[in-house]
Amino acid sequence: MKRTILMSLLVIGAVVAVIVGATTAYFSDPETATGTFSAGTIDISVDGHNPWNGSFEMKDLKPSETGTIEFKIHNTGSNPVVVWKHIGDVATDTGVVTEPECEDEGGTWASDICTGNKPKDDIDTVTNYDLVAGSAVIFADADNLTIADIQSMWMPLGTIPGHGDLVVKQSYHMRGPDTGNWAQGDTMTFDIDLYAEQRLGPGPAQLSNKLFLDNKSGDPDWYFVADGTWGILTWGSSGELVAQGLESGTGYDLITYVEPWPGTVGVICSGTSGSDGKLSVSNCDPTAGYEGKIWLVLDSDNDGSQMTAWQPTRYLFESNLVDIP
Repeated sequence: MKRTILMSLLVIGAVVAVIVGATTAYFSDPETATGTFSAGTIDISVDGHNPWNGSFEMKDLKPSETGTIEFKIHNTGSNPVVVWKHIGDVATDTGVVTEPECEDEGGTWASDICTGNKPKDDIDTVTNYDLVAGSAVIFADADNLTIADIQSMWMPLGTIPGHGDLVVKQSYHMRGPDTGNWAQGDTMTFDIDLYAEQRLGPGPAQLSNKLFLDNKSGDPDWYFVADGTWGILTWGSSGELVAQGLESGTGYDLITYVEPWPGTVGVICSGTSGSDGKLSVSNCDPTAGYEGKIWLVLDSDNDGSQMTAWQPTRYLFESNLVDIP
């Protein structure tokens, strides 16, 4: 999916006439200038195709094996663009049933027919996902994030300068210890969507109850930094926040923030990072009477009702603006 955004500036000039007595005359020399304006364009192509209708297929994967999908995004215009991607419409199927699969699922195999088994086809929960955009590692295999963890969540890939390129590489690693004979012959299909937008835009519309949180640079343009520091919020009645790359042994609050500064703060959930900089907190649900932006901030930088300090390079911010239902 690719969207085009137009930017335009319209300048309106006003001419003021001064009226004097009819008997007075002045020498004059009127001049007229012509003004023009043009709209910039935001447009991308993928692997030389615009629109992109590519397809990828990974066949015959077995436990501990990895399949790879790689493509190149080209910014066809002169304006820099920020690009996001997401994997959606994930569907799994039991596919071809074999004797080992049938028995692993508690069934009986006779005359090439399986009976009494309890089908299991959720290979999306045992397939690790890693993502590299250019030289930036957004997710690594060691992060142990599965397709089920990241599906339908928009992930920022970074900024592509005018007429520039960005190579995106994704790997799909079927976990060895977690993948038994029940997965034999199973299939998984999904869509890969891309969204390009001018810098400082709000980002793509939220598609699900999953939100990617990332740290930002300290420069005025507030670019996201793909450096292994991130968070994923899955909200709902038993919502969960997982994050890594944080400061070790530090208290954090997941908040909603409403302008103007120092803002109105609502604390959704809180936790303390481990010595490895990882954080996992349950019962995080921003739909429970909250509104505003979603940030992960230091517990010491807010009093539960407003911000008391501002250290943005130590926080995580929502990667795209969210309308909380």
